[in-house]
Amino acid sequence: PHTDYGTITLVFQDEVGGLEVFNRVLGKWQEVEYKEGTIVLNLADLLNRWTNGIFLSTVHRVVSSRKSKDSCATSRNSIVYFVNPDQLTVIDPKSIFGENAEAKYPAITSKDYLVQRLTATFNVDSENA
Repeated sequence: PHTDYGTITLVFQDEVGGLEVFNRVLGKWQEVEYKEGTIVLNLADLLNRWTNGIFLSTVHRVVSSRKSKDSCATSRNSIVYFVNPDQLTVIDPKSIFGENAEAKYPAITSKDYLVQRLTATFNVDSENA
């Protein structure tokens, strides 16, 4: 299970499916059923930060399809498109809620946030990257 780093992620999945999202209210995983001609939109971490936690990141995972008895032999194809602001965009909840709003997170550029997350994920020494 994971969340994505950017603002939103567009997922184009095929009829095999396998994408699940965690329903925080029910406390369980739910299948995202394939519907022809649709796009799944996942909210991501940077949008969560920008909206001061109002829009929560979509916790998701991919599992083998449960529809087929021989699911290991079924290929799953999907295309994802990660949407991020321009790298110099300042991500600051105060830009949405006003200067007097109490921000849960300090302002940061989109680039610095992404570098921070990738560095933490891949355990990279950012000084020598």
